[in-house]
Amino acid sequence: MNFAQVLKKAMVDKNIDTAKALSEATGVSSYITRRLLRNDKTCCLNDLKITADYLGVTIKFFKLGEE
Repeated sequence: MNFAQVLKKAMVDKNIDTAKALSEATGVSSYITRRLLRNDKTCCLNDLKITADYLGVTIKFFKLGEE
């Protein structure tokens, strides 16, 4: 799962150019936002959901092996 690429593309679509600007818009700390944009899989799911919702990205969950 490479959510960072999807988030970065959505940032371009919304004309957001920095992690700090995205952080200010979502209310998620800039440290965590930068971690999300580096594809750090240890981030809290809630922070990813807040950021994805703001950017208009849909998150889907499925069992491993089912895609």
